[in-house]
Amino acid sequence: MLAWADILKVAALHRVVDTFGLIPYSQMGGGELTVPYDSVEEVYRAMIAELDAAIGVLAATAGMDYSYYAAFDRVYGGDMLNWTRFANSLKLRMALRMVYVAPALAESTAKSAVSHPVGVLTQNSENASVSVQINPFYFNIYTWGDHRAGADIVNYMK
Repeated sequence: MLAWADILKVAALHRVVDTFGLIPYSQMGGGELTVPYDSVEEVYRAMIAELDAAIGVLAATAGMDYSYYAAFDRVYGGDMLNWTRFANSLKLRMALRMVYVAPALAESTAKSAVSHPVGVLTQNSENASVSVQINPFYFNIYTWGDHRAGADIVNYMK
């Protein structure tokens, strides 16, 4: 469960780093109200280490029955093999983003992601996505043919 949570954390926070640059990362969670910001390279190194650890845990427990997670996993339905592919794909994505800053680290990260026995996401059916059920009230409001303000409310507002 913690390995899965680490993958989700990295999936969310790598976008934050790409958007904002420096963020507090390595010293978060210690109870302090203010912590120093980490450089993008430091955050990426920490994220790659977290993904490596999570992939290691999922690989070590590959024979386990994860059907219990299906009720909580709206993305892959508890299929930890796909989560491992997703984590490797995240590593590959981060390697491509840091190729000009830390070329040696980018190369080793990309090679480890692609050469992993499980591999990376290669088909659209493996994409991490959640199907959302549309709220019927929202659907009805925007499919009505007439949803403009009527004369009564316009006159009242004037």
